[in-house]
This record gives sequence, structure tokens and C-alpha cells, in this order.
Amino acid sequence: MASSIATGALKPKTAVALSASLNLVGAFLSIEVAKTVGTGLVDLETAGGAGQASCLSSLPV
Repeated sequence: MASSIATGALKPKTAVALSASLNLVGAFLSIEVAKTVGTGLVDLETAGGAGQASCLSSLPV
């Protein structure tokens, strides 16, 4: 995104909108990463507790 803005190929708002749109589309088209992590690559019990609850509690308020 920075390259397209710096070269003037896209305006900042356009670049951010395009990036957000393509990230959202990519999230729905490919779930392979989620499958890999969910099948034992990361053991949530060993990694720090109760899964989402521990992740959410570490977010700044």
C-alpha cells in the first residue's frame, strides 16, 4: 500500500479502501491458515490458557 501511495498511483483513501476490501475477500476465500492453526499447530492450553478469553483479556482498553 505504501508503494502505491508514495508513487502517486493511488490516493491514500483509495489505497486503504482497496486494501481493506481485498483483505476481507481473502479472509472469506481462504481458510487454510485457520485450518492449519486449528489442527494442532498451536496448542491453546499450553500457549496461555483458555483460548479467546485469554487473548481478549490481553487487549488494551
